[in-house]
Amino acid sequence: MEQALSSYDLFGVPSFIVDSKPLKKRLKKNHPKDRAFSIQDYDRLLHEMINAIGFFEKVMEKISALDQRNRMKNLFEILNDRITMRHLMKGLVRPEVVHRLENEHIKRLKRSLLSPEIYFM
Repeated sequence: MEQALSSYDLFGVPSFIVDSKPLKKRLKKNHPKDRAFSIQDYDRLLHEMINAIGFFEKVMEKISALDQRNRMKNLFEILNDRITMRHLMKGLVRPEVVHRLENEHIKRLKRSLLSPEIYFM
């Protein structure tokens, strides 16, 4: 439960998937055809794009604000809200939110990768 709440508080969703298609296209365009790109190239590009939009700084600001009384109170209220927590727990085990990194922002796509009958165990 704490993991779902932490992810929701820091990222806005309990779990999510990054759409890799635009990243692959960009890597293919930036690498010579005779050299295949590696997972390190992919990781470096992902880190550069996330860093460019200030994502890490926003998460660190949220973490540093966790010791404020009103912030802690809000988190405990969410933790005690059974309906909200049920929704967050469902989202933690079955990510439906897909994000695409585009230029200077993260675009949230409304689609599901899995049918409702399939769950991660």
